[in-house]
Amino acid sequence: MAGRGALRAGAWFARGLRVPARNTLLADLVPARAYGWAYGFERAMDNLGAIGGPLLALALVAAFSVRTAILVSVIPGLLAAAAIVFAIRRTARATARERVPIRLRVRAVLPERTA
Repeated sequence: MAGRGALRAGAWFARGLRVPARNTLLADLVPARAYGWAYGFERAMDNLGAIGGPLLALALVAAFSVRTAILVSVIPGLLAAAAIVFAIRRTARATARERVPIRLRVRAVLPERTA
């Protein structure tokens, strides 16, 4: 049971690293007016993969073998990695902006009492 909890914690940790990176990459690649479409499309394709992937794996195992199904599953993984590398290289580099210091002005909340 302890091993299962460690695996689950590892999965949550990996998701915590993966999701913000994916969202940042999407925000950098897509114009601001298309954010809704881009994030909606990403979610739709993620859900399609969550349904279609296991069905395809089941069909491959039934038609061939577990080993063949695993070998074939490497292909979409490599294509996804290539797409990510392509997207990162296509993303424009951030330009340096003028740094404006933050100034905090703190004033008394209660008026001073004079005796």
